[in-house]
Amino acid sequence: MSNTANLSNADIYQQDDNDDPMENIDENYDPGLEDDQKDQDEGILDQRELDRKFNDLLFCVQGVGSYKEINGMQVYVKHEHCLESLKDIYKHLKNDGSAIPFIRLTLGNWNFFEKDLIPLVKFHKQDKKLSFLATMIMINLTSAPAENCTKVSKLVN
Repeated sequence: MSNTANLSNADIYQQDDNDDPMENIDENYDPGLEDDQKDQDEGILDQRELDRKFNDLLFCVQGVGSYKEINGMQVYVKHEHCLESLKDIYKHLKNDGSAIPFIRLTLGNWNFFEKDLIPLVKFHKQDKKLSFLATMIMINLTSAPAENCTKVSKLVN
């Protein structure tokens, strides 16, 4: 049997009689000021988080591929880390908020579906993993927005 089983509640929660809980109170402390500061910090953190997501997404999209001219024809060429980039984009979409789908909106603004996914599948249909992942992203991008989505009009148009 362990030593902790032999301890009573009085032993565990014993308080020193010399400690005055009111001794360390700051008379100038205003809890309202702290809440205002937290609100300001959360706004800054939210913008920082959005900037981080934007930059991560941009990096992923740039890693998918681009058009190259080969023998006088425009061909969509996948980049070296295309599969990893598509996996990251899919993860971003899965973690995207339902009320404000920042990732979906950003990919829509960039016309990622039309400019990258369709040409990728068209020119690299022999790559089954790539085609499957691109199709999963297409399904996610074209699914109906959540009921609590505040940006429905942007997603539907």
